Amino acid sequence: MMLTTRKLDDFFQSLLDIEGFKSIDSSLNGLQVDNDGSEFSKIAFAVDAGLEVFKRAKENGAGMLFVHHGLFWGECIALEGSHRERLKFLLDSNLALYAVHLPLDQHPELGNNAVMAELLGIKEKEPFGLYSGKKIGFKGKL
Repeated sequence: MMLTTRKLDDFFQSLLDIEGFKSIDSSLNGLQVDNDGSEFSKIAFAVDAGLEVFKRAKENGAGMLFVHHGLFWGECIALEGSHRERLKFLLDSNLALYAVHLPLDQHPELGNNAVMAELLGIKEKEPFGLYSGKKIGFKGKL
């Protein structure tokens, strides 16, 4: 199956409450770095947007990297040092970067907090941890 960044963005937008967090999450949720429009068939997943992760994703044939902690958080920062190096690698490699922070924390099935609760065998799982009016964590009984 061949994918594009636009198709995946539509899918992730429908799956995760990205729009609902726009006013309270300072990270730039969604497509942070696009590719040149090329189709691809592999996505890599990681926690952080680091250069080593970018290199591994590219080595493994990924056309997009989906991360929890992206490159852009609230304010514009200068494209220098390691930030420049990471962005340059993405562009030179035609590797798209998709980041989702709080909407991923909050997702009741696929989110990192929900999955961790499941792995720990939490029973009677329910949302908690209010952040700007939205519950982003999960609690329950061991």
